[in-house]
Amino acid sequence: MMKGVVSFGICFAFLFNIWNMQNKFFRRFGLTDAYTSALNGILLFVSLIYVYPLKFLTSLIGTEDQFNDHGHLVSKITSAQVPMLMIIYASGLGVIYLLFFLMYQNAHRHALILHLTPQELFETKTLGYGNLLAVGVCVLSITTALILPQATAGNAGFIFFLLGPAYSFWYAYRGKKSRLMFGH
Repeated sequence: MMKGVVSFGICFAFLFNIWNMQNKFFRRFGLTDAYTSALNGILLFVSLIYVYPLKFLTSLIGTEDQFNDHGHLVSKITSAQVPMLMIIYASGLGVIYLLFFLMYQNAHRHALILHLTPQELFETKTLGYGNLLAVGVCVLSITTALILPQATAGNAGFIFFLLGPAYSFWYAYRGKKSRLMFGH
């Protein structure tokens, strides 16, 4: 009965992260223009679509790749399907981060209306381009899934481990620049 709890927990953590990013954006800017609303609607739509491949992918982690179907062992996924699973997963995540990038770009365009200070503008750019950095990692994962042989295409998922070092470098760089510009 509790077999899928771990994969459900991983999916919940991903969805919670998306919600948290969205929550922080709207608390920070409170934008209600048509463009932001459209991007937010697309974000919700993509997030809902993204759940199923994410649930399937996480169910493969740490479990056998076969299940019992009325006494017959059946593979959950064939090696020919792995590249497409990785592409779907990376595409969904990439679109989510692209939508956040576009939302931050839109907030930057509304800087005068929002009365953003130069430091807030700097932070808006930093967060926006941080999302674009994640899009780049997703594109790299997709490219890797397309290039690798079918039998090893699942290794394209390891590309996502680049997010940690990439974010560390980006935010350290922007933090240093912020301290030089604004003195905090």
